[in-house]
Amino acid sequence: AEEERDQTRRLFQQHQEIWMEEETAFLREKLEVAREHEERVALAALEVEQMSSVTKRIAEERSKVEKLLLGYEEEFAKFRRHLHAYDQELTTTIGDKEAYLDSLNQHLGTLASAVRAAERRTADREQEMAELQKVLSLDIKKDELQ
Repeated sequence: AEEERDQTRRLFQQHQEIWMEEETAFLREKLEVAREHEERVALAALEVEQMSSVTKRIAEERSKVEKLLLGYEEEFAKFRRHLHAYDQELTTTIGDKEAYLDSLNQHLGTLASAVRAAERRTADREQEMAELQKVLSLDIKKDELQ
């Protein structure tokens, strides 16, 4: 029985070394996996930090662009109001000028009628004068003959 115990003890010691080596290899492998996992977690955290920084820069840039667009919209609205007012002013001015031209045309028509009437009266007077000249010249000739 003692020999059996010694044999079991030797067998146990032989296997104990193998088990210890296996346990050590297992622990080393587990430690290596844990280190790889920690490295991946650290890389992921670094990537998250970088993405957060990029996201923050993009948000800041977006905010700047939005402010710029709001400024452009404000200027465009102001310009549009100015353009609309100018358009109304031009429309009013054109309407006034057209009305003025119409009144000038009417006045011109009136003046043209007056000129034609004056020309007709002048022609009538000239004809009357010509006739009176004839009568006068005949009267002068008559007086000369008498």
